[in-house]
Amino acid sequence: AGLQPPVGTMHYILGHGAQNDLPSIHRAIESFTREQELWLKLAGDEKGAVLDEVIKMQDKPRLVVEVGLYVGYSSTRMASQMKAWGGKVISMEVDPFHAVSA
Repeated sequence: AGLQPPVGTMHYILGHGAQNDLPSIHRAIESFTREQELWLKLAGDEKGAVLDEVIKMQDKPRLVVEVGLYVGYSSTRMASQMKAWGGKVISMEVDPFHAVSA
């Protein structure tokens, strides 16, 4: 309680997500935003499903460039799909706090 959203999200993930299990970590981020009734700058739940569809529609993209990664939800979600065909995600973040949090 009282933690900044990126720090609170990390704390929640450590307690509810399984290490090295991206779907578990994504579910933890989504649960955190629902339970805390917070709006985070991330593509969770339905928005995440749309992001998944866009990646699928692009016929196995080799590279995605993301500007602004906040807690890393979108980038890890895209990368987990693209790993199967060797695709990569490059994320850029100007805020050092968010870069370290992600």
